[in-house]
Amino acid sequence: MKQLFAGLVLFLFLSMVNLSPAYGEEAIQIPASAWLNVGLTAEEAEDHWVAIAAFGQAIRQDKQLALAYGNRCVAYIHVAEHDLAIADCAQAIALEPQRGEFYLNRGVAEFRQGKFQQAIADYDLALKRSPQDFRVLYNRGLAQAETGDYRSAIASYDQALSLFQDVSNSPSDRLNILYSDRGLAFASVGHLEDATPDFEAAIAAKPDGSQAYYNRACVCHRHGQLHTALADFTQALALDAQFTDAAMNRGLVHYQLGQLDAALADLHTAASQYRHQGQMAHYHYLLPLIETVTAASKSIV
Repeated sequence: MKQLFAGLVLFLFLSMVNLSPAYGEEAIQIPASAWLNVGLTAEEAEDHWVAIAAFGQAIRQDKQLALAYGNRCVAYIHVAEHDLAIADCAQAIALEPQRGEFYLNRGVAEFRQGKFQQAIADYDLALKRSPQDFRVLYNRGLAQAETGDYRSAIASYDQALSLFQDVSNSPSDRLNILYSDRGLAFASVGHLEDATPDFEAAIAAKPDGSQAYYNRACVCHRHGQLHTALADFTQALALDAQFTDAAMNRGLVHYQLGQLDAALADLHTAASQYRHQGQMAHYHYLLPLIETVTAASKSIV
């Protein structure tokens, strides 16, 4: 049977650096600081290409303005231009090597390229400059998990959570993500008894988030708690009807419980959604299972 546990969609925390406008003297051309703030405004509005153009104008006005390179790096990450992002962060680092955000953002770009060890090295450099930055620790945990070093990832998440919880008005969605990712790391090393409380904390932080219910359902299934798993998969689907993995896994649990009609309904829903999404491997995996459940349902007297 296909393993139930699946990874959480992971979110990376990026860092942009602001610079207040500074019009020290009158000039015909727009100063670099003004272009920089145009870029920041555009990036906040998710107009990434406008931001890139504005940061480029700032660089034309002042090639020593590290913040323009650093913030253009962030904008390039958002449009998946990771080589350009890395080049800009390298230039920013050359100009201001003590600013931790530049190493953080270069690490994110490297992570997106699958260069996990390089990303970890940059996060370590960022931590030397910003040891209290929970974002760096969180992102390092992500990269460590991707290399299979889950114990180191857990240690990084521990530190990130410790620092993050000291921040006033901590956003609940980020707290949800931190607990969820640490729970995934615990589950990956077989510490299901530690994973479950983390998923429960993630749910408490964001009760309308479907992923933590799904993750907890997977852990309950591994413990053989089928009815509890069924309830959590159902809650995940109530929050997100298009959560195809939850529909498939709920169907598998229904099948294990002998609830064949319910199993078929979920498996057909999941197969249809996988096919629509172009996930043909998942779709073809379900077809023989649907045939098996169909045959079993017909054999019941």
